[in-house]
Amino acid sequence: MPSSSVSSITRMNSSIKDLFTILYDLSPLELELLFVLISKNEPVSLETLAKELDRDKTTIFRSLQKMVNLRICEKDTKTLKEGGWYHVYKAMDVAAFKKETEKRVKEIKESF
Repeated sequence: MPSSSVSSITRMNSSIKDLFTILYDLSPLELELLFVLISKNEPVSLETLAKELDRDKTTIFRSLQKMVNLRICEKDTKTLKEGGWYHVYKAMDVAAFKKETEKRVKEIKESF
């Protein structure tokens, strides 16, 4: 992580959005998606998220995949009674997310 990123974390006027953007390399859309998932506090379908954020499903899907790979979002498969399946997404538990964020900040501090 470049030192300019670290210095932006430590600025007095940095926000939690700045911190998440830098620590998790989130785009503005991914950040917005994360906050929507946190506020929902329940599993949400791709279609619902795409409609709520007024974005194409493929764009939301790519962002969700990145967030699942970062382990800040969980994906679960649901089965339809008529046959077939779909996925729902939920933000990582807030306490676990806080712990992971603190761990990342500590790793950055130790790298200097």
